[in-house]
Amino acid sequence: MPPRTIEQVIGSELKRLREQAGVRQEVVALVAQRLDLDWGQPTVSAIEAGRRDLSVSELVLLPSILRAAGLSTTALQLRDLIPNTNEPLRLAGATCAMARALLRPRAAAEDKGKPPATLAPAAGRAGTSEADRKAARKLHTEPAAIVTAAQKLWGRGLADERDARIGDALTTLSPRSLQGLRGRVTLALVRELRPVLKTLRRSRHG
Repeated sequence: MPPRTIEQVIGSELKRLREQAGVRQEVVALVAQRLDLDWGQPTVSAIEAGRRDLSVSELVLLPSILRAAGLSTTALQLRDLIPNTNEPLRLAGATCAMARALLRPRAAAEDKGKPPATLAPAAGRAGTSEADRKAARKLHTEPAAIVTAAQKLWGRGLADERDARIGDALTTLSPRSLQGLRGRVTLALVRELRPVLKTLRRSRHG
């Protein structure tokens, strides 16, 4: 059996901590969205299954996400999510240099007196995802309008609707194939949003 990737190990630990804390995947996704990550419940599910590579940004933010979501009562670091065993690991989504930087132990003096990291929404972007902002640029509107239209049309956000339509492919396709599929599905969703946005504009100005 080939060595597991670092994402598979971290995903397994994420699932263990989440189930132990009795926290739903949707809660983890919502906290990630507050940090401007384009996550929905299917995203968290794919990460836990080890089927989705984590970007460097996601690796950096993950410990804070887990703390804010209630999966841990203490400040976490990325190395806390990797069991201390002799198991060899492969690196997929992170570079070796970045992984070493994230996992290296820090001197006790460096941490002394520092408060645990806290989460704050990105300025002016609370409640919107990267998918919302991209759709807003295509439709020449504001991300908040995309959020409103998506809720009216599907009863959930654009990113969640996209991942729901992708379904099981979210956890089975290669990262490159999944990226292409996401793009095609997003284009279809943008077309569906266009008439809803027009209706909302007319109602505001009427």
